[in-house]
Amino acid sequence: MAATNTNSALMVGGKLSYGASDFAGDFPYTGGTALGLVGDMFFMPPAGVYSWKAEEDNATRKVIFTGGDAFFGVSFESWDDDVTAALFAGSGLGPGGGRAIAFPGTTPGTEPPSLTNLVLTPFRDTHPGLVLYDAVVEIEPTTRINFSARRWQNFRVIFRGKPNASGVSAMMGKISDLS
Repeated sequence: MAATNTNSALMVGGKLSYGASDFAGDFPYTGGTALGLVGDMFFMPPAGVYSWKAEEDNATRKVIFTGGDAFFGVSFESWDDDVTAALFAGSGLGPGGGRAIAFPGTTPGTEPPSLTNLVLTPFRDTHPGLVLYDAVVEIEPTTRINFSARRWQNFRVIFRGKPNASGVSAMMGKISDLS
């Protein structure tokens, strides 16, 4: 019997990119654009279920997987032009040549922007990476953008994965195994 791995807990940090046509080579990969410094991240896989209960005793008889959306939440810690152009629909070049953001940016009743092949590349090759194939950009509803001399100015974004032509919205694993 093999010895138990006593160090199986992971702290996975990484960097984000989007738009790559393949994941071979170096970050941000072929045709990809890097998305700056990121902080906290979380992934919520599709996990919807329906519990079919018996009428006579209200006990569960079947549990049916109903799917749902994949969500990837990210705290962005930088404000470079690539980040603001990709994430804020109302961004454009200002008179000084820098990027300016108009809010709300997305007209109510229209679809927010989406990014193709959003990739989390972990800092260590042995850690899992993540790909959302069609990632709709949603600014987290509770986002507060700090203006403070004591707190970093960051913002949170939720990416909602839409299924690709094969019906897959996200894949997780070693980058070398993702396509």
